[in-house]
Amino acid sequence: MLNLSVRTKILSLIVLFSLVIIGISISSALTSKSVSSELQSLSSQSLQLVKNLEKSRQLLLQQSVEFERGYFQVSIAKTIVGYGTEQIEESAEKFKTYTGQLVTSIKNVKNILATMPVHDGLDGLLAQIKALEEQQAIFLEASTETYGWWVKLNTMKANKSRRAADESLIAVNTQMEDIISSINDYSNTIADNQNSKLDQTIYASALFAAVLIVIGLTVSIIIA
Repeated sequence: MLNLSVRTKILSLIVLFSLVIIGISISSALTSKSVSSELQSLSSQSLQLVKNLEKSRQLLLQQSVEFERGYFQVSIAKTIVGYGTEQIEESAEKFKTYTGQLVTSIKNVKNILATMPVHDGLDGLLAQIKALEEQQAIFLEASTETYGWWVKLNTMKANKSRRAADESLIAVNTQMEDIISSINDYSNTIADNQNSKLDQTIYASALFAAVLIVIGLTVSIIIA
């Protein structure tokens, strides 16, 4: 190397630093591609979350409407003696159907969350969903007991379970709104983290390349 001309040494350094800079650029591009892919995946998962949450909210509304419809059918059946109990049973079956669909929808939400990036807010979000499931189970038990008395047209004995069902339904609706808000916050935080990661990679690569260029120029001047 010492026997080489100054020009050859400088060109060799230029080639070496150029290769290093190219390597950094490729690494930065790959990181950017990876982050972009993660953001796209996160966007798709967030969309699926929103769809399932919206479906859950709709099913919850259908549950509550059907529950009130059941009570309305009881009022009709008590007014017209011997008529209308089959409508109450029909309402009970529809209520069970909505409940089953709601349980499936909530499970879909949990499955999607299990595939998303781990973050501090994830555990709290899963805890909220677990609490929602527990409250939904309370609502289902109370409403099923209420329907059992309604079919017998015994509204007096159904009052206690109906009050319990109404209270748990309010709690479920509140929890659902909290979960939607938490998921929005969680998704936004994850997206911000990924964007920050991308920015840091770009800045670090640019800084490293600038340092290498300065070093290369300094060494070239010394050699010359």
